[in-house]
Amino acid sequence: MPANTTRLALPYPLPDDTTDVPRDVKALAEKVDTEARPILVTSLPGSPVDGQEVYYVADSAAGVTWHLRYRAAAPGASKWEFVGGPSLHDYSNTTAGPWPGSTYNLLATPILVAPLSGEYRVRYDGDIGSTISTAYAWQYAVSINGSVVPVPHSEAVAAGPNPAGSAVGHSLSKAPDPIVLAAGATVQLLGYNSGGSGISNRRSIELLPVRVG
Repeated sequence: MPANTTRLALPYPLPDDTTDVPRDVKALAEKVDTEARPILVTSLPGSPVDGQEVYYVADSAAGVTWHLRYRAAAPGASKWEFVGGPSLHDYSNTTAGPWPGSTYNLLATPILVAPLSGEYRVRYDGDIGSTISTAYAWQYAVSINGSVVPVPHSEAVAAGPNPAGSAVGHSLSKAPDPIVLAAGATVQLLGYNSGGSGISNRRSIELLPVRVG
């Protein structure tokens, strides 16, 4: 039975193995072909080996490709760790609102979809205000799958007077702790104000994996 090298796990025959040069060369060539450079994929390999790398096409239309490396010892079920690549990004300058005070309002845009299950970093920013100039508190928060219940600790908060009728009274941004998403989960923003009617615009969301699969 062939053995394997320590670092790259390349196969080689042992003295007691049967002699079959084509078989052994083929096994070595296939392993080198797998390990030599990452291949471009649209789905993760079904039987990865420790240290295997791929270029995963996260969004072909936007040209977003992620460099991922499989680490068998990674904690949890997601073993493909992010090595590099751009984030998924969506931006909307469509004014949202007005929405009633003292309630979270789901903002239709921007919206992102997680292409793989796993752990992600989310970053967002946007302008928010109200239809009147009275001092209130305003918030953005992260919504998963259209829920009006915000992801815990994802809120960005501002308080104070606001120019009447202005959706740019306050600029908020935040990069919350990583969140776990299922494949196909949607990520949006919630808008909130403590009184009056809320309005917002110039919103963006970014999504970057920590580990997936």
